[in-house]
Amino acid sequence: KLDSGAISGWEQFMSVPKGHLVRATWSTRQLQVVMEELWSDLFNVAVPHDGTNESRAHYQWTIRSKALGRFEDLLWGISRHPAMLTYLNNRDSTRIAPNENQGRELLELHSVGVEAGYTENDIKFAARILTGMSVNRDTGEFQYRSSYHWVGPVSSFGFTHPNGTDSGGEAVAKAFVTHLARHPATAKRICFRIAQRFVSDDPSPALVASLARTYTANRTAIAPVLRQLFASAEFASARGLKVRRPIEHVAATLRLLEIGPEAEGLGSIDTLLWTTGSMGQQPFAWSTPDGYPERGEAWLSTVTTLERWSASRRLVEGWGTGDLDRPDLRAWLFGTAVPATHGAMVDIATKKLFGRVLPTEHRTAVCTFLGVRPLTPLTTSSAALTWRLRSWVALLLDTPYHLYR
Repeated sequence: KLDSGAISGWEQFMSVPKGHLVRATWSTRQLQVVMEELWSDLFNVAVPHDGTNESRAHYQWTIRSKALGRFEDLLWGISRHPAMLTYLNNRDSTRIAPNENQGRELLELHSVGVEAGYTENDIKFAARILTGMSVNRDTGEFQYRSSYHWVGPVSSFGFTHPNGTDSGGEAVAKAFVTHLARHPATAKRICFRIAQRFVSDDPSPALVASLARTYTANRTAIAPVLRQLFASAEFASARGLKVRRPIEHVAATLRLLEIGPEAEGLGSIDTLLWTTGSMGQQPFAWSTPDGYPERGEAWLSTVTTLERWSASRRLVEGWGTGDLDRPDLRAWLFGTAVPATHGAMVDIATKKLFGRVLPTEHRTAVCTFLGVRPLTPLTTSSAALTWRLRSWVALLLDTPYHLYR
């Protein structure tokens, strides 16, 4: 029980972003983590939010456990979850006073989308269908309240049902949610979001249409869609098309430098949360139901850029990042060898960091930052290998070579 001395509501809340950041950085199941974050943006329930401290961690588990399954199962799972029912006020929606929040977002955000052309009448009937989907006040778990359910014929976005009894309302709601999950407009919208996450901000209509056909043919299963996407020419040529959002930037930097978690405690994780928050993206902290923006321009403002530069420097230097397990940077980059020149040093480092050697002008720019030329000899005592090592490595991580996937 929360606030009983064992764990507080706030600790329960903060376990959610902490757990996600740990998984995003060090889990071997990276695809599941990426899909968990994608769905969490689609089905956003802000952390923190009034009334969800007991249910928010389980809500995240619900998304994670269904992230690679069928979309219709995921949509039904979140639609009846106490965290969502609380966040969008459906737990108190009754036949006398239906609350339209969750019915509206079910259409607008969670399934077919505004572009599908639903009407205000569709929203009203969606809200009526969802009446009775509530939360037990004693246990905090889902409860269907038949006395809350609106009875009578319903018609919303192509779904019709006599809805003749209050006891049958939950089955009507499930049928409606399944109808929306299988709708062609949802297939297109969900596949667009998946392609947008993995390929580019503006994936081709042909790719989206092809993925949507696979989604429909497989009864909303996500895994076949992902397999098709990853085998596509568009995915193969996607390098450099997507900006890393702050959480991804921090996680990718730590993984790239092979920085591991601290041996005990979570002090460094608290600091990393603060770091992503200062960049504008603490996990699940977006305050409105639409979730964090996906498009790159949302993360390229002056403030975000400056904070990203600061974050790179802190992560490389180890400033205020607790007791993370850090390899020796020089040994990690160069082993026991000393490159003959500063230019060779930059080539070895960028091959290790980015899998490529930089163009001549960019290599020269790094050397200019160090006050040398590419052919300037390098020794074990050179500033570039001693007191300035971390500064120019951080500089490399602030370039588009690391900003973009």
